[in-house]
Order: sequence, then C-alpha cells, then structure tokens
Amino acid sequence: MARKKRTLATQAALARHRGVSPARVSKLVRDGVLDSARVGKKFDQDLADTILNDRQQLDPSQRAELSTLTEDNNSLTGANLRKARAQALKAELEVAVLQGSLVSVEEVAALGQAVIGNVRAKLLGVPQKAAAECFSSESLAECKEIIEVEIRLALEDLEALASVVDFEEAD
Repeated sequence: MARKKRTLATQAALARHRGVSPARVSKLVRDGVLDSARVGKKFDQDLADTILNDRQQLDPSQRAELSTLTEDNNSLTGANLRKARAQALKAELEVAVLQGSLVSVEEVAALGQAVIGNVRAKLLGVPQKAAAECFSSESLAECKEIIEVEIRLALEDLEALASVVDFEEAD
C-alpha cells in the first residue's frame, strides 16, 4: 500500500487552510496543542487538521482539562530537559577534571598562595644579599646595579620555579 505524501505547512499557511487567524495558530502552538504535528519548523497539515477537528468536538470543560494536561506535560518535559542538560554538564565537568583540563578553586588558591609566598621570600632576601655588597661598593651607581642584579636573580629563580610547579605539588 502506497503511503500518502505529507503536506507540510507553515503557521501562516495552516491558518489560511483552517480559516483562522495566524495569531490563533500561534496560540495553539504556544499551548503545545500542535506539538505532535510539528515537523521541523512546519506542520503536517493532515495531522494538524485531525488534532484540531478532534479538539473542536470537545465541550468547553473537556478543552480546559486537555489544556491543563498539555501545560503539565510541557512543564514536565521542560523539567526533564533541564535535568538532562544539567546531568550532561556535570558529566562534561567530571571528564574535564579527570583529563586534568579543569582544576578546583582550592587547588588554584593553594598554588597562588605558594607562589606568593615564594615571591615574598625571594624579594625579602634581596636587601640582605645586596647590603653587604653595597657597603663595599665605591659609588651609588654601583650599589644600584648590585640591587638590580639581586632583584633580577630573585625573579629568574621564581621564573624557573614557575616552569616546574605542578598543581599536584600544591596539595
């Protein structure tokens, strides 16, 4: 038996076909009434006709009940979708942690504190190292150069340290 070809229609075409306003069709779409007739951005015209014809045969109280069920189903579907997205995001984060491309705030803070502690210690040691040499220097310019050399050495030590620091060492 040959299958009947579907006629797909936009909201505007469906409104013209049904003899209703485009706003009415838009409301039915927003209310989820035509969800099962949706095919991408268009609607299966025959299925939409069947849904809307069945809906017209309901009395007002039955329509209200159907509308409530549709709203509940839409909110449940939305909740399930949000839950699935949250679970997927959580799984992605867990994979990133296992791959080492994502670290915890605590690890970064511990590493930052260790680096700051090393910077502080190196810079506080500069005056002590430079003082003796400056005392025996013959000019202010020579003393200035001694201090600059000591600061540069301290910064080079820190740079070398930074190249070998690993997040695991911060634990």
